[in-house]
Amino acid sequence: MEFSKKAIGLFLVSTVFTVYTITVHGLADRHLHEDPVSTIISWTSGPSGSLFPWPKVPGLLEIITQTNEVDSFIYQYLVKTQALIGLSIFLWVIAGIYIFRRNKSTQSRRYM
Repeated sequence: MEFSKKAIGLFLVSTVFTVYTITVHGLADRHLHEDPVSTIISWTSGPSGSLFPWPKVPGLLEIITQTNEVDSFIYQYLVKTQALIGLSIFLWVIAGIYIFRRNKSTQSRRYM
C-alpha cells in the first residue's frame, strides 16, 4: 500500500496534535489552579510553566505564579471546554476519511 505525502502529513499532524492535547490536559490537571471567586488562573509552583508552544512543567518551588495571557486563553477556552479533544478527534476523522477515500479510489483504478 502506497501513501501520499498529504496522507503522511495529515497523519503526522494528527499524531502531534493528539500528543499535545494529552500533555496539556495532564499538565493543567496537575499544575493549574483557577480561583473560583476571581477566576484568576495560577501555576501551583514556580517558576511558571507553559502551555504553548509545547507544554512545560513548572518548577519545584512552592509558590503560586499567575499564568500569562496565552496560557490563560488555552486553559479557559481550549482545555476547560474540551475543544482540544474535539479538534483532535476531528483531525483523526479527516485523516481517516482522506486515507479511506484515497485507498478506495486506488483500489477501483487498480481493478479496471
